[in-house]
Amino acid sequence: MTFESSKNLSAVGALLIVICAALGFVVDFSGILSLIGIILLLIGLKGLANFYKEEEYSTMRFIL
Repeated sequence: MTFESSKNLSAVGALLIVICAALGFVVDFSGILSLIGIILLLIGLKGLANFYKEEEYSTMRFIL
């Protein structure tokens, strides 16, 4: 996974979380979208940790 794709995945995940938190009372399926946003954010952060060779965050075995 490249740096750009990890950055984009993290950004999309964070935006999904924020949008679903703001529209949580309006849209019925906002919980599912926010869960997808959390998963995308974690995958993107794992890719960024691998890019920067940060061992503490790249071995997130307890989360992923």
